[in-house]
Amino acid sequence: MNSIAPTTVTCAKTIPEAKTLTGAAALFFRFPTPKILGAKALLFVFLRSLLAPLSFWELAVVVAVALWWPLQEWFLHKTVLHLKPRMILGHKFDPMFAKRHRYHHSFPWILETTFLPTGFILVMIPLHVGLWLLFAPNLEFACTGIAAYTLVTMIYEWTHFLTHS
Repeated sequence: MNSIAPTTVTCAKTIPEAKTLTGAAALFFRFPTPKILGAKALLFVFLRSLLAPLSFWELAVVVAVALWWPLQEWFLHKTVLHLKPRMILGHKFDPMFAKRHRYHHSFPWILETTFLPTGFILVMIPLHVGLWLLFAPNLEFACTGIAAYTLVTMIYEWTHFLTHS
């Protein structure tokens, strides 16, 4: 088997439930990335609800996150995921993430390839939470930022999933 192909293949072309919105939602949450992001979002929305009422500035954080996300996604997609193989000091450099992304474009109906990789998500969660806790002025801002960024990521994953299903 191809080393970049997913170990399981769910073909959107052959799944009847992918043809309705409720069926697609049920299918979406069978995959690990939406489950992990959903749990993270629920946790930080819940934690934020235990703290002081939302401030105007926290709403500004939500708007800033919503405006920033598509820009960073476009930039990373264009520059990182579409990195072309190149020769460096006589050795071919072709990172696995770029190979997998090319595979995704070649087989866009394979739903496993539409999500951010589970391993990447699991590595990024502690980094993401840690950076918000380190740089936010207080716990309220950190929880708001974490929840907002996670929810926007889920919206992106859902939209990308719908596009391919």
